[in-house]
Parts: sequence; structure tokens; C-alpha cells
Amino acid sequence: MDGEWVIDDEGKPARDAFWYDEHASDSIGERQESDINNRLYDVCVRGQFLGTSLALLQWLREHETETIMAADIVFL
Repeated sequence: MDGEWVIDDEGKPARDAFWYDEHASDSIGERQESDINNRLYDVCVRGQFLGTSLALLQWLREHETETIMAADIVFL
């Protein structure tokens, strides 16, 4: 999926939605250098690129821990 919408336990956005942006560009580059992108492709039949859910969740975990902690639902 492309983009991510994080919703809290009251049904309100925990942050502005991510859409195809460059938040996760560093982590995507790291994955490509470590060959994990090929392994992800084998499992998901899709590599990582800007806006993909895994990359955005990782970015949130590293940069906005409070958003992850407030999340009840993440729409992908």
C-alpha cells in the first residue's frame, strides 16, 4: 500500500497522514544496500519505495515514538 493513516483510540488522527513522501528515504536506501529489498520482494512481490507502509512504520518508530504509542489503528 502507499501511504499511512494513524488513528488513535478515540478515532481521531494521531498525526497528519503520510502519503507518497520522502520521510523514509534513508531507511529505504539502507534496506536496498543490505539486500533486504530483494527478500521483501520474494515475500510481498513488491519492493520498498517512498510511501510504502513498512518504510513509514519504521520511520515513525524511529522519529515519532509518541505517534506509534498513540496508534490504535493504522490504515494502509
